[in-house]
Amino acid sequence: MIRKSTADYVQVTDQDEAVVMRIMEGRRGHESAVSQVELIRLLAMVGYHFDDRKVRAVVNSLRKKGVELCSSGGSAGGYWLAKDGRELTEYIDSMLSVMKDYAVQVKALRATRVRKYSQDTLF
Repeated sequence: MIRKSTADYVQVTDQDEAVVMRIMEGRRGHESAVSQVELIRLLAMVGYHFDDRKVRAVVNSLRKKGVELCSSGGSAGGYWLAKDGRELTEYIDSMLSVMKDYAVQVKALRATRVRKYSQDTLF
């Protein structure tokens, strides 16, 4: 099965966004990041039951509206609101780096498709 974007199958409401923003308001700067597990726990404490896909969908929706909601992975990762333009620029740069890497992967996979499966595809 081909994996789709979280936004393709998880519905996000204005209320979902509002409750996440209420929790995130006090989390300015990477040093104030909240892990996904902790964010889900905090949401449950106020009566909202999100799973990891729902959290990602809400975060993506907020970002598409221009909310400076940053994230990072790993043990020190989590979600936070950018504290200043420098921090937001660093996050944007990290997103662009991931996009560039995906572009390289797509180019290589397209070449493989043409080389190995050209008789099977029309695009």
